[in-house]
Amino acid sequence: MSVGAALLAMTATLAMTVGAASASAAIIGYHDRSDPVQTIGWACATDDPSPVRVRLSIDTPSGPQIIATRLADERRDDLGFVCPGGPAHAFRFADYAANEDGLALFSRADPAALRVAVETPQGFVDLAGTPRSASFAPVGIRDAGLRRGRWRTDHDDPAEGTAAAPLLLGACAFATPLSDGYAAFSGGGTDPVTGCRYGRIVSPRSNAATSEPDWPRDDYWVVVANREDAFDNPFCIDGPPGQSNAIGAPGTGTVFGVVALGDGEGGDSSRRKLHLVLNSSSDTGCRANAYAIPYLSVGAQADRGNGGILAYLNRGAGTMLRFGLTLMDIADRRPDAFVQPAPDETRYSQAHVLIEATWRGRKRWIFIELLPDPRFAASTIDAHVRFNWHLVNSFFYPGADYLFKSAASVSTLCAAEGVAVPAMDRSATWIDPATRARARIDYAIDLQRLFECMNRTGQWGAEPMPAHPVPITGVHFGIEQDDAFHRGAVTTAARAPNAIWVAVDSVRLE
Repeated sequence: MSVGAALLAMTATLAMTVGAASASAAIIGYHDRSDPVQTIGWACATDDPSPVRVRLSIDTPSGPQIIATRLADERRDDLGFVCPGGPAHAFRFADYAANEDGLALFSRADPAALRVAVETPQGFVDLAGTPRSASFAPVGIRDAGLRRGRWRTDHDDPAEGTAAAPLLLGACAFATPLSDGYAAFSGGGTDPVTGCRYGRIVSPRSNAATSEPDWPRDDYWVVVANREDAFDNPFCIDGPPGQSNAIGAPGTGTVFGVVALGDGEGGDSSRRKLHLVLNSSSDTGCRANAYAIPYLSVGAQADRGNGGILAYLNRGAGTMLRFGLTLMDIADRRPDAFVQPAPDETRYSQAHVLIEATWRGRKRWIFIELLPDPRFAASTIDAHVRFNWHLVNSFFYPGADYLFKSAASVSTLCAAEGVAVPAMDRSATWIDPATRARARIDYAIDLQRLFECMNRTGQWGAEPMPAHPVPITGVHFGIEQDDAFHRGAVTTAARAPNAIWVAVDSVRLE
């Protein structure tokens, strides 16, 4: 059951469950979840709109060891129905390494019992749902080598985003359009007044999808199929952000195509390839009325399917990321099937790898275009941006501070660390026998050296990577495109169907 679906059912009993704060009022709330990335929940006093203070601790034989305290003062729209004073009564703990007790979690071999309690005049009162168990031991890529290829979409509840389990919308982490001087934008679309769009929380369908006969709770690759603008755009979407449209097998007419197949191209039946396809050939209504850019990714995520932290930076092992990526087909080279731009124009599509680490309470992404955006010289694809994703039940929540680069810009910047990331060639596709031998690239990226390079060159600005162990919490592979033709960075009025098809294999950390 999702947090949203469970909320109203539990509020009738929470006052008795949690305990009285005074003779006339009670503390209510819930410890929703703890995982290696975050601890989230909500708490309030039934007679006071002021936020209450919550404490996160670790259970030990000698008593609680305090990790952090904070006010439960974050926005979560559903709480306006149960707490006085509006929806700002949620909390999120994300910087487990803020003190020595929290940092010790990163060295634990056994799961930790994380406990959330509310500070009251009578002392600390445990929230309902506490404690929650979380493991911080690194597990690598759970499906190392991509041998099984099980996948599912993001939300734990397959009904998420429908009337059965409405979306939970929280606060945006970053101001827009600038945050500390960095360009910032909001997933789902940008509202001109608030900067962060709060659209509908109920969609016609959830678009949940999986490769399995039953909904997997663990051991899966997580898929995101998003379109921007992802809120209130009925010409282009019929599901919640992150699951904007149905996912089908490639070639069945859906914009988003995902399938895991045995590696017939490589002649290795023991491993699988995850094929990702964007094809807008049938997307006539969206293209003509309110275009929304499709984005598709698949990845190993600590708190979604991977079963724990992938590895730690600053610990000396397990940070060499290896994978194969094949450009199977692309509209650029298919004049028989796709309208081509004029000689002075380009069409946009790209493929990338995204690495997520976490420190100082924020997700940090390094986003590397492996098949670069043709609108720009690859060496100029280099930016530091911030991204809001305020869907509480998504693994993207609440967004990230991230570095957006091309393979070429990373290789130039990090030559001193010996980090070289080859770029894919848009003219070399697997479906063309003449270029097939060049269509697949074996990648080996030392994530320790990559992040050290970003630190050495000051890429993270005022929040460099700390020296203590830093968890790698996700590795994702994605593609994106649009249907417009472009002259340099300028969009023309011409639009036509577009497509890109890649396959990832052999993903592992060594």
